[in-house]
Amino acid sequence: MSFVALLLMCHVQTRFGTSAEMPLPDELLSRLKSTEWKERYQGVTELEQLVDRKPTALSSHIVKVFDAFLPRLTDSNSKVNLHALEAFSNMVPLLGDHLL
Repeated sequence: MSFVALLLMCHVQTRFGTSAEMPLPDELLSRLKSTEWKERYQGVTELEQLVDRKPTALSSHIVKVFDAFLPRLTDSNSKVNLHALEAFSNMVPLLGDHLL
């Protein structure tokens, strides 16, 4: 699934032009929890891109997403671990009050 499709699944335009939240795609959570390091790496990348483009998209899913993401900060694969640490440092300022 492309990143654009992921964004479309998270937010749709209603007939009045306002965005209505939809459930977070299970594919993102599956990637973050995958046993394959490349899938976990891709999941971190997609999460970071989602937060970068639309920080409020995760507001109602923040606990579920971070339950899947936080283990990546101590991932056994150094590439995933480093990528998650860098992504986390980029995402925290963007999410701001949504983390509280």
